[in-house]
Amino acid sequence: MIQDRDASLGGYGDPSAHPERIDINGGPQLPEDMAEDELTRFREVGHVPSDSDHDPASDLMHTNGIAYNAALDQIAVSIHAYNEIWILDHSTTTEEAAGSTGGRWGRGGDLLYRWGNPSSYGRGGDAEQRTFGQHDVRWIPEGLPGAGHLLVFSNNVPGPEAVHSEVFEIAPRTDDAGHYVLTGSDPFGPTTPTWSYTAPDQASFHSPFISGAHRLPDGHTLITSGAQGRFFEVTPEGEIVWEYWSRTSGDVRMPDGSLPHPVEQFPYAVFRATKILPDHPALQGRALTPLDPQPPVVPPPLATE
Repeated sequence: MIQDRDASLGGYGDPSAHPERIDINGGPQLPEDMAEDELTRFREVGHVPSDSDHDPASDLMHTNGIAYNAALDQIAVSIHAYNEIWILDHSTTTEEAAGSTGGRWGRGGDLLYRWGNPSSYGRGGDAEQRTFGQHDVRWIPEGLPGAGHLLVFSNNVPGPEAVHSEVFEIAPRTDDAGHYVLTGSDPFGPTTPTWSYTAPDQASFHSPFISGAHRLPDGHTLITSGAQGRFFEVTPEGEIVWEYWSRTSGDVRMPDGSLPHPVEQFPYAVFRATKILPDHPALQGRALTPLDPQPPVVPPPLATE
């Protein structure tokens, strides 16, 4: 951790000089404590353990995605509150992770890489921010187009037409030894994604929460627009070649029978989807006869309102 607010406190320093550290003041403002009656309601629906006094309002980072790269022994995480993705060394011991040395990559518990919002470490402003309330960071596996790159779903991107969602594929720059490159006072790159997808009209593709994307063997990308329960597959050129809208609702209810926020607006919400191909070992020996005729693609009424 690092902070530049109070020299009498620990971790004092310039965040822009230490992008490998987390500026405790770089995220959102500290939220107000949750009222006791609201905290009780969260316990009743299982959002907080019944024997815990944890206040969900203290969730300063809101980590909402994690991916492990076994070849690199690294972990990528999506940090919603900082509008960034971070990469850490998984190989460190607990003692090494408490410092800045050790582990396979020699950096201890420091961040190896970060991307999406350089203002959170003082190396950029609003113009350089690319991820807004993002979800579901994933490495593209070996053998697939874009192998070694990262995919991330940016939920709430400002735009000239409307706030919308975008999917980014980024290729972090590394040296010959595989270490992430950071030059001078520049932020971590790239400045431009290798590939991205958004709807031509922007407004028709917007999921304000949850959602995700992953690369397929043929180079297509499966995207989950989670708020609407919409799954669609796009080509590298951005053409939609398959689409499905979920008609299934989990019907999760509060103790008083009401729908919890924000599900009441999005009854068909799905966090994310993963496409299982016919040659997957779990499907061997099973009948995979397609429905004939196929069901029509009809968005649920509430998904288009």
